[in-house]
Amino acid sequence: MTKDDPAIVYVYEQEGKPVGVFSFLKQASWYLDFFYIDVSTIGNGYGRKMWHEMIACAKKENISSFLIESDPNAEPFYKKMGAHRIGETPSSVFANRMLPLLKVDVN
Repeated sequence: MTKDDPAIVYVYEQEGKPVGVFSFLKQASWYLDFFYIDVSTIGNGYGRKMWHEMIACAKKENISSFLIESDPNAEPFYKKMGAHRIGETPSSVFANRMLPLLKVDVN
């Protein structure tokens, strides 16, 4: 990210405690840069709640759609939330690893 790449970061809280973080990054398109939830909260519905909060924030920020370079293990969650796979993209961390490329239409 450079100083010219806008980023939008939110901390998701429940009962006054941070349980997750999500952020959007604008490059050629908007991307979901981070969507992390505290592992100890998994299974309590916070992921779904945070997703809905994230969509509301995207609307507030006038983001009509965004892309996700997904970890393969997270793809089922994103698809369950309404994302659809549009292809693959090379991992920036591991050579010869392809990641699912997903798109979310906000409106």
